[in-house]
Parts: sequence; structure tokens; C-alpha cells
Amino acid sequence: MSLRSGAAAPGLDPVSAWTPLLDGLERVLARAAQAGVATGLEPESGMLIERRDDFETLVRRLGDPPGLGLTLDLGHCAAVEPVSVEASVRRSAGRLVHVHAKEMLRRGAALSS
Repeated sequence: MSLRSGAAAPGLDPVSAWTPLLDGLERVLARAAQAGVATGLEPESGMLIERRDDFETLVRRLGDPPGLGLTLDLGHCAAVEPVSVEASVRRSAGRLVHVHAKEMLRRGAALSS
């Protein structure tokens, strides 16, 4: 199963938005474990968990749950991560449960002919 964190509710500061995210993910991970379902969270632009660093913070705050994997979108890596796509994949290898592959440009980059 792949999921995203969602964005912080309007008017809710990002710090306060972590509480329902953590509570909800703990419940989802418990049910997924009972059902034997792998769970991968995908960092997504505009969401509370937007980059790989945010995912690592989430893992730490949840106490490094074994059932929480990473859905890595290579296009998002190219667009928003501070390191190369290859470095993002290597850094994520131990947590990967799913990979999306599509072409995206880093913000501000232009297509070459």
C-alpha cells in the first residue's frame, strides 16, 4: 500500500499537523501489519512529508517502525531533492517498497534539445 501524508489543514501550523499524522500512521501501520501488507509513504510536493529528510524525521518520531517503508518517486527526487536521483535511491535503499519512474525537471531547469 502506498500513501501520502497530506497537507497541513488550512490555518494549522505544520508543527501541530504532525500530531494527527503520527497518530493516524500508528493506527494504519498496526492494521497493515495484522493484514501482512507492506506500507510505503511517498514524499510529495506540497504535503507535510515533502522530501526524503521529512520522511526520515517521520521515521524517527514514530520510533523507527519496521512496517513503514518508502515509496520513492524518481521524478520528485529530480525536482526537489538537494542531491542527485542516484544519491536519493542509494540513501533510500533500505526502506524502499515501491518506486515510481517518470521524467521531471528540477525547478528552474529547462529542456535541452
